[in-house]
Amino acid sequence: MTQKWMFPIVCLLLVTACAGADTPSTSLAADAPILAVHYIDVGQAEATLITWEQDKQAFNMLIDTGDWNDQTTVEYLHEQGIEELDLVVGTHPHADHIGQMADVINEFTVLEAWMSGDETDTLVFERTLDAVLEHEVDYHEPRAGEQVEIGDVTIDVLHPETLNGDLNNGSIVMKVTYGEVSFLFTGDVELQGEEDMLDRGQHLQATVLSMPHHGSNTSSSEPFIEAVQPSYAIYSAGVDNAYDHPGEEALEVVRGTGATIYGTDEVGTIIVSTDGTTVDIQSEREEADCVNINRASVKELEQIAEIGPSRAQQIVDLRPFAALDELTDVDGIGEARLKTIKEEGIACVRQ
Repeated sequence: MTQKWMFPIVCLLLVTACAGADTPSTSLAADAPILAVHYIDVGQAEATLITWEQDKQAFNMLIDTGDWNDQTTVEYLHEQGIEELDLVVGTHPHADHIGQMADVINEFTVLEAWMSGDETDTLVFERTLDAVLEHEVDYHEPRAGEQVEIGDVTIDVLHPETLNGDLNNGSIVMKVTYGEVSFLFTGDVELQGEEDMLDRGQHLQATVLSMPHHGSNTSSSEPFIEAVQPSYAIYSAGVDNAYDHPGEEALEVVRGTGATIYGTDEVGTIIVSTDGTTVDIQSEREEADCVNINRASVKELEQIAEIGPSRAQQIVDLRPFAALDELTDVDGIGEARLKTIKEEGIACVRQ
């Protein structure tokens, strides 16, 4: 089996390009190599494909593989013309993250597989290990401090340092950096895992954050999000899922940084492309051209007629709203101002 990794996996001090918190431009250089991150809409699960080229050689990486009970990830890889994956990462052994990992290994040429090292007695987990063994895939359990360079792309492992049997908090967390732009992938890490990374002084700042645990309130603590300072945050969740993901508290923490939030439940598959300096974001389904008063930041709310900074903050404090009519609960908004807001047509309500 021929490896395309340009450098072996080694334990190093973390050395990454610092992705500034300022929102990048959205005009990509026409002649620059492009790294594309596909946040695949796999419902209440997670799967992310990363593709790029180096010296005319294609590299493909898959982080998590979706749920066990459908073939969305496999089908998407075929649609993208993928035949070989240099690295497949199962951040932790829950079935909504490694559900299709065995199918991916059976269907495509996989050069290397990473898993956290935590084990379960599920059929999904057993099938995954069987596929790794059957296809003689190189296997590794990465730990915080490891770094891999693949051409111009750097992968820094930020978590876990050790395992304690907590599958979510044992999730592999890593930052992928290309030029000045970086992506933080967090699996289902929760508050304890976030605190551990902060205590170790990991360099968490990233341009694009994959919100931990599908945007759950069990994650995205204020200290963690302040350390990341994302320009964009993306969560993967199913429409009307039983877990109420994403959590409103987590969304509010992320909004507090000024980040723009995208969810697969709202816009489907999301593709973030970068030339290493600028960022372009495309989604399968564009959101309605409106300011969602249940999701918008204070600055975005101020675009609505009759809504200044004070009323925008009140909206944030009072939400969620079931209908625009409930804006009359905001000080200074009566029937006349509500009519103006409705006639303008910018404001909308989406959960």
